[in-house]
Amino acid sequence: MAGLAHLGFGFAAKSLSPKIPLGILLVCPLLLDLIYMALALFGVNEGFWSHSLMMALVYSLVVWAIAFLITKKAKDSAIPGLLVLSHWVLDFITWPMLAVLDDPEGMLFYWDESFRFGLGLYRTIPGVILGEAGITLTGIALYVIWLKKKRRKK
Repeated sequence: MAGLAHLGFGFAAKSLSPKIPLGILLVCPLLLDLIYMALALFGVNEGFWSHSLMMALVYSLVVWAIAFLITKKAKDSAIPGLLVLSHWVLDFITWPMLAVLDDPEGMLFYWDESFRFGLGLYRTIPGVILGEAGITLTGIALYVIWLKKKRRKK
C-alpha cells in the first residue's frame, strides 16, 4: 500500500498544470521509485542514487529542464520538477516505515549512509492508513473538483 500517496500529489497537481497530461503528472512523483527499480535490475542497490535528497534535487532539475524545453513556460515546467521532489518530501515524512517494511533506516540526505533521518509517520498502521488514504483521496478529490469546474466552463 505504501506509495499510493505519491499519486495523490500527481492528481492534485492537474489543476495547477492543466496543459500537462495526467499520466506525466502521475509518473513524476513516482520517478524516484522507478529509478530505484531500474538500478536494482542492474544490481545497484545504493539508495543514494535514487532516494537521497541530493539526487532528488538533481532529478527534479532535469525533469524541470526537459519540461521547460517542451512547454517553454516556467509555471508548466516547474510542476513536474516539484512533483519529482515531492517524492522525497513524502518519504521523509513517512520513513522509517516500520509498519510496512522491516527497515529502521530513514531517508538519505546525501551519499553518507550513516546520515539518515525521517519523521516516521508510517511507524504504525494508523499512520500508514492516514497518510496513504488521506493524501491519495485528497489528491483525487482535488482532481475531480477541477474536472467538474472545467466541464462547467465549457
